[in-house]
Amino acid sequence: MEITKDTINDDELKHYGVLGMKWGVRRNTKRINSSDSATRARAASTLKKHRDKASNEIAKLSEKNAKLEKRNENNIVRLEPKVAKLNKEAANYRRKATRMFTSERKAMKYMNKAYLAETKAKDLKSRADEVRAKINKNKMLITTFERGINDIDKALSDKGKRYINGK
Repeated sequence: MEITKDTINDDELKHYGVLGMKWGVRRNTKRINSSDSATRARAASTLKKHRDKASNEIAKLSEKNAKLEKRNENNIVRLEPKVAKLNKEAANYRRKATRMFTSERKAMKYMNKAYLAETKAKDLKSRADEVRAKINKNKMLITTFERGINDIDKALSDKGKRYINGK
């Protein structure tokens, strides 16, 4: 296919950056390795600010995660028995609907009750699953922030080692 002026769409936004790169985030460690002491000091203070921000975010996420864990435990204690009871109830209604001498009208009524019980059970189960998903998301975010803090600590410790060695 030949590319002409007509085939290029000016309404499209194309980005040819690094895969996974975040917009507006720079990871420049060259400044901390600079020979100028003022540049190094600015870079170190910037890294320390980023480290403090990440630490605060980890604290918030950990606090939120503790609340979610408590809510998850309550769900296990309260919701799971309800879900089991509703599923058992639905099975009983389905069994009643398929009995030999049940009228068609009564069978439809039992099937409707079974459907309602199953729907309620699915709703309760999905609420419990949402809490578990939020817990997993928070754990992944905490891991990401901790990895960033480790990178910052490594950069700062390398700077300190170079300072001590006189490089």
